[in-house]
Amino acid sequence: MVTKSKRPKYEEIFERERASFLKLKKKLIGDPNYRDKYVAIVGGRIVDTDHDKIMLAKRVYTKHGYIPMYVGRVTEKERILEYPSPERA
Repeated sequence: MVTKSKRPKYEEIFERERASFLKLKKKLIGDPNYRDKYVAIVGGRIVDTDHDKIMLAKRVYTKHGYIPMYVGRVTEKERILEYPSPERA
């Protein structure tokens, strides 16, 4: 088991970016510039937005290099996907 102190740094950065997104999300939902779009979070702030998360990620990687970022969709409804375990299929 990997303890928090031994986790790779990119995982810690990713979690910070995710926390920043969750903190901003409620405010962003009310903004038509962000609602129902994906936002990329780097350094705790929004660096870009798009309806297509793949194109968004490519642009951010092109501009900032291959760095940890969080891409989240600004929507009220959460999309939860459940996949059965291969052992249970």
